[in-house]
Amino acid sequence: MDRTGLFLVGAAPGRHPRHDPEWHALFPYPAGCAGARLMDLMGLTRREYISIPRRNVIPHWPGRNGSGDAFPMREARECAARMLPMLIGHNVLFVGLSVARAFKLEPYPVVTWHDCKAFNWAVLPHPSGRNRWYNGLGNKRATEEFLRPLAEAHCASLQPVVRHRARPC
Repeated sequence: MDRTGLFLVGAAPGRHPRHDPEWHALFPYPAGCAGARLMDLMGLTRREYISIPRRNVIPHWPGRNGSGDAFPMREARECAARMLPMLIGHNVLFVGLSVARAFKLEPYPVVTWHDCKAFNWAVLPHPSGRNRWYNGLGNKRATEEFLRPLAEAHCASLQPVVRHRARPC
């Protein structure tokens, strides 16, 4: 992998995003949501995780479909086509199989790097509480082993925060 920078692509914001939907992508709050689970799998603090570029393929909550959230594939593919330029040169993690399908990336084994001309990419099963894949024997551990070196490389690339000491009165 000779690309620089990590980029996360999620499906869509939740029903009630707390911030701007673009900034809210895979947000790690509240505890237990997909963003928080992904942050834990990566072994990052909230501040480190927030520093990773993140976007949702669909910029708004698409509504419900049965017992879960809808994922309108036609709209997702249109949005994915517009998003492609911002992924160039990155190591892109597509969070959810539907997200990868929106970019027409199939067939694919999950938690494995793939290369295309513009960017490296991998697919992670969606880390929601409804997805039981992470309960499978070794799946969570394999995902952590895959993600943690990426997270460490990302943290190593961050500029150190300059802290100013308050002057005594």
